[in-house]
Amino acid sequence: MSGQASIKTNFGRCLISETVLGYIFWTFLQGISPTIWLYPLEVLGISGYEAFAVCLFSPVLVGIGPIRRLVFSANGLTVLRILMILALTSYEAPTTLSRLIAFSIGTGIAMLASVGSFYAKSTVDRSAAFWGKVLGFLALHASRVYFKSLIPALAYTSARNVVIALGVIAAIDRRLTITDPSVDETIKHTRKPFWPLVSLGYGSLMYLIHWIFSEASLVTRWGVRPYPDHGPQPYPWGALVLVALTVGVLLSAKFTPVTSISLSWLGIALLWWIIGCAAFTGLYLTYTNVAFTAGLLLGVYAFSIWPYLFDLLTLCPPARTYGLSLVTYLCFVLYTVWTIAFNFVPGGEYTRETYHYKIIAILSCIGLTLIHYRYPQASSSILSKSGNSYSHTAFPSLTGSDGKRSPWVSFSKDVHKGLILILIISLIGFGARYNPTAYERPALKEPKRFTAMIWNIRYGFDNNGWQSFDRIVDMINNTESDFVGLMECDCARPFVGNNDLGVFLGEKLGMYVDYGPATRDHTWGSMLLSKYPIVNSEHFLLPSPKGELAPALRSTVNISGELVDIVVTHMGNDIDDLDRKLQAEKLAQVMNESKLPVIFLGYVTSAPYSRDYHQLTRSGRMKDIDSTDNDRWCLYIFYRDLIRLGYARISRGIISDTEVQTAKFEIPSSANYKDNTEVTHDRNLVPADARYPTRFGEVFHGHYSGRDHHYHMSTPKYFYKRGGK
Repeated sequence: MSGQASIKTNFGRCLISETVLGYIFWTFLQGISPTIWLYPLEVLGISGYEAFAVCLFSPVLVGIGPIRRLVFSANGLTVLRILMILALTSYEAPTTLSRLIAFSIGTGIAMLASVGSFYAKSTVDRSAAFWGKVLGFLALHASRVYFKSLIPALAYTSARNVVIALGVIAAIDRRLTITDPSVDETIKHTRKPFWPLVSLGYGSLMYLIHWIFSEASLVTRWGVRPYPDHGPQPYPWGALVLVALTVGVLLSAKFTPVTSISLSWLGIALLWWIIGCAAFTGLYLTYTNVAFTAGLLLGVYAFSIWPYLFDLLTLCPPARTYGLSLVTYLCFVLYTVWTIAFNFVPGGEYTRETYHYKIIAILSCIGLTLIHYRYPQASSSILSKSGNSYSHTAFPSLTGSDGKRSPWVSFSKDVHKGLILILIISLIGFGARYNPTAYERPALKEPKRFTAMIWNIRYGFDNNGWQSFDRIVDMINNTESDFVGLMECDCARPFVGNNDLGVFLGEKLGMYVDYGPATRDHTWGSMLLSKYPIVNSEHFLLPSPKGELAPALRSTVNISGELVDIVVTHMGNDIDDLDRKLQAEKLAQVMNESKLPVIFLGYVTSAPYSRDYHQLTRSGRMKDIDSTDNDRWCLYIFYRDLIRLGYARISRGIISDTEVQTAKFEIPSSANYKDNTEVTHDRNLVPADARYPTRFGEVFHGHYSGRDHHYHMSTPKYFYKRGGK
């Protein structure tokens, strides 16, 4: 076999294995932040466990001689890869602390192993490692389509086992296919890029692609607006995100380093950077279709420059350059935490609502890195084969053992095949999720009765720190609720996992989703799930002059021809008195101005009968579902122009740190209706379709503290009129 054919065949096989390893690399990088996050979530502040993030800095260890020799040896790199893969079993650990320790070790090994592959002696191995990371990122993105936004290996044991098995095979195969460096001819650069700037640029790009493009629905959530003009929804428009990223990769071959800095090169680089800046600005400042289009253009831009920045990275010293890149990446992750959780961290008053500073920093670092370095002149023989450009790693020009030049085009087809295959797999995943009957409901007959529920779901982490997405689905199904108001549900941030609970819960439950405010608005999130169509809505950022930003939404739903307004909110922290006062006034105004029947599902950090309670009920013209229940904190259900039928409180169990509250209502058939005033625990005194399910037990007096979910606090209660059902 000729040297050229050998290189081509070897590259294709290497690329497959590197894609699997790249998939696992990104699983660790995207998983380490939410694995740590549960600890500060528990204490609502800095916990000390954030120190485990230093695992990301493991590449600096390459500066130590014995570790450097281990990382750059074939057997040592293979051992590191297998240890990295086995660390995925940490999600089977008996405790969250042991999981955190093992997963952090795995993350550190993943970063260390990537140094060995990025800076390998063989150009084929370096190129395969880079494209494996690119295709691995896109493959993880595509696989999350099938798991409705979740990272498969971290969410499900079966998926994790498959990934581990494929990873072990890929690691062994890479040991067998490591290329003999003697068949390569690498151009030696006597002039190196400015490594600190390259680190800042590459780390900024790593964060950007993770922050915005690691999951298909993220771009749509940045510009979401209220109904009916809510903009592109995650399904099906999220499919276009991977299309944009694929286009960016294909364009990257046109964005290769030139052999000299010229006015034309500077002009092209600056123009493309300005387009990237405009795209990011559009995503941040506009809404709906414009924001979505800008997000797609940003994806094209980011992935088109990735190979170029990677070329610069591999021209710099490995330990300090790649290590500082990961420090840069982590700084942006932490800044995101400080931007959202500013009320719970030191110095937060200076970082609240400052995404724009982070965006400027990212774009500035990338822009300066793009234009700062002049590549050395390459020989004319190479230029005649590879065009008027030369690239060190992503687009190598190789010499085979037969002495013939094998330019990039000879094996770029392998990358193109991988791109198209991943894109097709993703599109098939979107097609498999198509379910035209998911939202069909039989029309309610008179009397029209329904159940509303409120719950704080803690970003999908249970009280022990394990993911609880499927258990949340089961809980909502078991309550037989028609409308669900959720708080602390915006997970579209790297430190929470970049999951879209709206997508996951909406599709699993077959319910419409009103998601808002937009994820870029620095709130913890609020959401309404509805079995009936949402015809109109408003999203609010409640007045928050001092404390955490409080989200709210008002959704108008069509219940078999009857319109009802549902208000969902998470008010600010109880330590910020002025915030709560202003927020209660705004919510009361929203409810008072509604001309329709209204349900309020609110997380109100004030006691019953307090100033804010009276503001909401009196100024908002609302009635408490049970005004005699004086042992409540945070969760409240109010209503107007409806007939109350039942009220239940379900213990929190272990899924969340907050109980579930539900209320049953009937839509009056005439304006001369009378509300139910009598109270009973006897379910036989109310109609069958107004009774609560028995799966949560019977009436329980006092707090129920078991690990399962049970009615408690003297509920369920039923309301009826004396003299009849």
